[in-house]
Amino acid sequence: MINLLTKFHLDVLNKVRKIKDRVFKPLIDPLPDWLKPFHFTSLRIIILTVGLILYILDIIGWVTFVTIIILAALTDWLDGALARAKQSGTEFGVTYDLLADRLMFLAIFLFFYQLDQNTGWLAQGLIDLITGVAVLIAYLIKKRGSIRKIMTVRWLVFLIWLVYYFISLVLK
Repeated sequence: MINLLTKFHLDVLNKVRKIKDRVFKPLIDPLPDWLKPFHFTSLRIIILTVGLILYILDIIGWVTFVTIIILAALTDWLDGALARAKQSGTEFGVTYDLLADRLMFLAIFLFFYQLDQNTGWLAQGLIDLITGVAVLIAYLIKKRGSIRKIMTVRWLVFLIWLVYYFISLVLK
């Protein structure tokens, strides 16, 4: 069952990637050759880490924090499109990107928790941290195939919780 869900998950992701690649092609073509996908991934990690710290310490407001999250999402889309366009993707790069994504989703879940104080958002953030550790372990012990399954299960858990969350909002 999980293999079928993983295949469906990857098919959807590949279709979305093709659309994003077409959208970002005009931005990628003029980039210098020395600029690599991991530069965008590293930038995402830096701005999210700084943004999370400043937001938690109440130094920046929610508008600035959301702007940081949007910038981080743009770097996420750019690094993948750049890797595919320049055919410079690596297994490390894919794993590094997944770890940066976990940080981005942690920031998003923290923001939504701040909005409505629903502890489910914090639980999703914790699950993303655990997922990040699982992805890193799978990479380090060279179980690359299990990374896809881990991510499929992660998305299923989130989607099930999100349906529950919206149903609970409607029933209030």
